[in-house]
Amino acid sequence: MQNRHILALHGFLGSGKDWYKVQTLTPRHQWITPDLFSPTSPIGDIDLASFNKLADRLISFIPDNTQPIFVGYSLGARVGLHVLERHPDRFKKFIFISGHPGLTDKNEKEQRRINDLVWKDKLETTPWTEFWNEWNGQDVFKADNDREFSRNGRDIDPKKLALGFTTLSLAQQENKETVLAKHADKVLWVVGDKDQKFTNFAEDLKRKKILSGYERIFNSGHRVLFDQPSAVADLIDQVT
Repeated sequence: MQNRHILALHGFLGSGKDWYKVQTLTPRHQWITPDLFSPTSPIGDIDLASFNKLADRLISFIPDNTQPIFVGYSLGARVGLHVLERHPDRFKKFIFISGHPGLTDKNEKEQRRINDLVWKDKLETTPWTEFWNEWNGQDVFKADNDREFSRNGRDIDPKKLALGFTTLSLAQQENKETVLAKHADKVLWVVGDKDQKFTNFAEDLKRKKILSGYERIFNSGHRVLFDQPSAVADLIDQVT
């Protein structure tokens, strides 16, 4: 195992602080944890205009002559698929946690686009606590261990988040199964064992022989890095 730089990208409505518990369990590594939606980012502005522009911007945070590990959770994993496609050789390994390979059905994409615009409208018209409670009540989070999980609205710039609902929507993401198949040796796909929806995605990738397998984290829902930070830390140490 080597000491490495870790570029870790959070999920939607998340921040770089989300990796704190995992970081404390892997102190020998040097962590780079960008904030996509923070009012102020300690490592500079980040272009959220598209997945590809964001992927290219993230590369600029990596020190020269290093080959880090990319770790992405949920939205971070989806962005990471674009990094994998555009800059596969800049990283030793990609760990995608609770990731979505991308929709293929046009009707599903259109429905997702509409749903995300509804969320954008709620963000712009309702108090933060009300918005957060509704977001946290979605089915995808119901298997998480901490059902009282909260997010401080002061850590989020509503204008950046509103932009994210359009430019970083799953509706805007191309399906990346071909990319995954091409670089399967660099990818570790991770899901929580209680997250049935995303376990099904992982099983589908395995069934199609896009990936040879995936990691199921015991006693975890969608928010794996919060439910089982020690398991995430172990995976990082294994691939370094």
